[in-house]
Amino acid sequence: MKRIFLGFAAVIAAFAASPALALTAEQVACPASQLPGDLNASLDRTFSAAGTKADFDRTRTAIAAAVVTCSSDLAIPPADASALANYTLGKVGSARAAQLLKERCIPAGIIDLTLDIGEGATNPDRTRLSEDDWQALDAAFVQSGFDAGGLTADDRRLIDGYAALTTLYWSTKGRIGL
Repeated sequence: MKRIFLGFAAVIAAFAASPALALTAEQVACPASQLPGDLNASLDRTFSAAGTKADFDRTRTAIAAAVVTCSSDLAIPPADASALANYTLGKVGSARAAQLLKERCIPAGIIDLTLDIGEGATNPDRTRLSEDDWQALDAAFVQSGFDAGGLTADDRRLIDGYAALTTLYWSTKGRIGL
């Protein structure tokens, strides 16, 4: 699990130093419209305890291919394409993770508030949740009446992925001009 989310760390660290871009709404929307229909299955495997680095790599490869297509069709400069790939990964991945959290009745709002992620939050680097993060989450879940003791390894991995991808999404959104 560590190896997969260390990939998120590299993406976020590299993107944090980039200047703001001026992409059009059409350029920003394009990669998500080009993604394969089975991308959710790849994300689902990534979020499961049985997920591998290969599952995460399939997701990144699909997004990179979509960005290449859009870059060619919409004249996106190569320097902007990398940023757009990171944004798309964050957007698509966090949306899927949020959907899975909802299906499992795990309150994403508590995760957002506790870890300070989401719109208007500080969105600190959350590529891998620390023990302190998990203790804070467990306490917040208990305080809200949610049974954190019932979380499975898959649930915890999903929460880890949700935090990493939601941070990536919100930290990159402003940089691409949205």
